[in-house]
Amino acid sequence: MCWLLTAALGAAELPRTAGVVTAVDAAGLRLTVRTDEGAEKTVALAQGVEILSVPAEARELKNARRIPLADIQPGDRVLARGEPAATLLVMSRSEVERKRAAERADWERRGISGVIIGLDAGARTLTLRTQTLSGAQPLVLELSEGAVLRRYAPGSVKFSEAHPCRFEDLQPGDQVRARGERRGERFLAEEVVAGAFRTVAAQVETFQAQSRTLRVKDLESGRRLTVELGPDSRLRRMPEAMARMLAVR
Repeated sequence: MCWLLTAALGAAELPRTAGVVTAVDAAGLRLTVRTDEGAEKTVALAQGVEILSVPAEARELKNARRIPLADIQPGDRVLARGEPAATLLVMSRSEVERKRAAERADWERRGISGVIIGLDAGARTLTLRTQTLSGAQPLVLELSEGAVLRRYAPGSVKFSEAHPCRFEDLQPGDQVRARGERRGERFLAEEVVAGAFRTVAAQVETFQAQSRTLRVKDLESGRRLTVELGPDSRLRRMPEAMARMLAVR
């Protein structure tokens, strides 16, 4: 959606706001938006603001349709031009969710993951350690022209909350997911999301349901750690055979 809106709104000198609507004040001609940078912002709308609803698959604005301000709902994605905004493009929450579902399927089909073990700023390439059936293998990741780089927000593993970053923000040890095309020993990436996460193999010693915390023993270092479960944490039970194999290791 973003590239379409950027092209559609024309000249770059006018201020722009892109993000997700969290509140609508139709009487006051105002929206509250969580911007793509993670900030909360109040967007003032001009009298007679042109509001266009854009389908998720749209490549141009000829299929956009005018809608009233009353049709905008929390969860819709918007891009506003000007202060106050004279033009507002809207992608409804249902369209956003449909687009995300299609993107998730594409990530599964054309995505890879790995850990950064080397960076070449001049060539704008990453060397990743990836896991294959034959063990860990290095893979050189090239950034395609116009590749999008994002970094997970602190304390979050949600792709939707990842914010734009620069190549210089990437560090060895970062975990990376990338979407693109594999070409032999190299991978041409269209989109990359990275984050500094710690992976620990541990034995659970206690669980506090009220505080949603685990007390575990790191199997590598022997240290005791406290693991906090957030609202988006996912728990999966490991198959017994795999658990026995890890215990032997």
